[in-house]
Amino acid sequence: MLEMNNNGDKVVKKQYLITKKQTVEHYYTVDANSKAEALRMVDDGEVWDYEECYVGQTKAKFDSIILTYECSNKHNGWTDLALGTPITFGWHYNGMCEGVYQDEHVGMCHVCASAPSLGYRPLTQEELQYLNKTYGVVIE
Repeated sequence: MLEMNNNGDKVVKKQYLITKKQTVEHYYTVDANSKAEALRMVDDGEVWDYEECYVGQTKAKFDSIILTYECSNKHNGWTDLALGTPITFGWHYNGMCEGVYQDEHVGMCHVCASAPSLGYRPLTQEELQYLNKTYGVVIE
């Protein structure tokens, strides 16, 4: 079953964050003038343990899920050049869509989300075909 977010972008990957607690006791021999000083030295990392002992662990538990979505601008790019600028020496583009994003509230990858505010426009089909032919940039 194809999973989508509220923007209609499809989920392309799921990652589950799982936690598991393990307990280890560390033993220290501390040269100090008092118990308080010895405790402080251990807490401040001033001495090394001479032994550690595994005590136990908890069962693995589910923490959260990370969904990765497909950006709606996948296989497109951005330029700050005016429409109609000839594709010759000096022609450039300012970035390509990353294709995926994880923040459902943004609705697109960070390159596409920031492009309009930077004054960039989407590449034309001709510009994308040039990038594909010249540099092997994938377009659909």
